[in-house]
Amino acid sequence: MSVYGYKYYAFLCNRDAQRYIVENANLIVQREEDAEQKTVSEEEWQEERDKKLIDMFNDVTVGSMAQELSRTENAVRNRLVKLGLIMRRSDIV
Repeated sequence: MSVYGYKYYAFLCNRDAQRYIVENANLIVQREEDAEQKTVSEEEWQEERDKKLIDMFNDVTVGSMAQELSRTENAVRNRLVKLGLIMRRSDIV
């Protein structure tokens, strides 16, 4: 079964298991979203993202760049090093 792009499976379980699922639904959904985020961060850097990163480099924080590009801060720092904009990951906050 698929709802809003998420796959769900129907199964029978006892009341304790049902209660756990209901009480922890937000955590279950968050884990699914985290898995999707990981998939995005594993994508190759593309020229369009590099241009966006370069444009933002002098104006915004690494955290803002990471959020805008759906990447981790470490991924942004690594890419800045690769592009020659900084020498080391520790050169930028």
